[in-house]
Amino acid sequence: MRVRLTEAGHAAFERHAATEEAGETGLLSVLSAAERRPLADLLRKLVLAAEAEPDAPAPAPG
Repeated sequence: MRVRLTEAGHAAFERHAATEEAGETGLLSVLSAAERRPLADLLRKLVLAAEAEPDAPAPAPG
């Protein structure tokens, strides 16, 4: 089954995406480029692991 956003839905998504991007930019602004690189690598690793095993339980903190 395929679904598509309406024009209003697409506009709402674009507004939300812009807000999210602005928030992420502000959050990451305190890090240098050298600090952001390993953070991006670690986050990418987490996303790939979650996508590979979507039903796997989250690891315990600590």
